[in-house]
Amino acid sequence: MLELLEAGQLRAIGTSNFTPPHLQRLIDATGTAPHVNQLQCNPWITRHDERAFDATHGIVTASWGPLGRGRGPEDLTGDLLTEPAVLDAARAHDCTPGQVVLRWHLQLGIVATVKSGSSERIRENLAIDDLVLNNAQMASITALDRADAGFVDPDRFGLSRPQNTGAHRTYPPQACSGPFARWEGSDPPGRLIRGRLSLPKPSEFPRTERIARR
Repeated sequence: MLELLEAGQLRAIGTSNFTPPHLQRLIDATGTAPHVNQLQCNPWITRHDERAFDATHGIVTASWGPLGRGRGPEDLTGDLLTEPAVLDAARAHDCTPGQVVLRWHLQLGIVATVKSGSSERIRENLAIDDLVLNNAQMASITALDRADAGFVDPDRFGLSRPQNTGAHRTYPPQACSGPFARWEGSDPPGRLIRGRLSLPKPSEFPRTERIARR
């Protein structure tokens, strides 16, 4: 992607689910920060530290699951859009709870990625330019943060995650390899039930090797 960016064939490059350590290693290895980093982020999972790191390095934070949807069976329960702080703000501004949550993202400088199969809902999601949450409303919605509850850890996603059958998810060895990620820890071989996803050392990045040869 960096080569395509330098060649003018891309206007921007991004990452998904990169935490500050991941991003720092990428920056150290390539000398370039991505333009955007997409994270799981919403009033229940505010990702303050990650957003601060992104802002410091000129990275735009984008949110997936901005309305608190798409959770697994062991994650958060309830409905973000029925939280009293969200409902109170919606009543005060005569708008929908979804619009309140999307405006919360916007006022924090977060790009919210929302999907909908309804043209009416899409228009509703876009109609938030005239909506401005006051400081008290922003603070009360931000206070909904539940720390790590429901957080999808990119270092452990898919590991030892119970399924409906009670069995662990299995991964073939070839699915756990690549230049930018590797799995550590398996028992038995080929069936990963514990470990973590880690980035290689900066010296192992292909781009670093190319630069060194120039």
